[in-house]
Amino acid sequence: MTIRVLVADDHEVARTLVVHTLQAIGFEVYAVADGKAALEGAATFRPALMMIDVNMPESNGFEVLQRIKETPELRHIPVVMLTAAGTSQDIARALDMGAADYLTKPFSPAELLARVRRLARDIERASKVTLQATG
Repeated sequence: MTIRVLVADDHEVARTLVVHTLQAIGFEVYAVADGKAALEGAATFRPALMMIDVNMPESNGFEVLQRIKETPELRHIPVVMLTAAGTSQDIARALDMGAADYLTKPFSPAELLARVRRLARDIERASKVTLQATG
């Protein structure tokens, strides 16, 4: 099963690092640079996982997360928040809003991969349960 990941980060270097790291392990990645494009991409690309920067133009990461969790067709998508804003209040806010994880920049590719692999396992388990329930 190929995991589709949407990455939204207005910082090109950070976005490129995440994209290349995920593509290197076989994930299909769609990258955007702002919150509006993240919401549009979620609707059209239909990712299994989203990685969203908090500080972006058009809509910040918290606004994107809120819209994702309010949209019935998208609310099941796990969202990982990526940000340099790693205050305990920001982390608690994101998790309370439904984020699956919170990764503070700078982060190592190894930490990124470990967190994404964990979520990918959860996604694969959930899809197997859904297939068994409908099959």
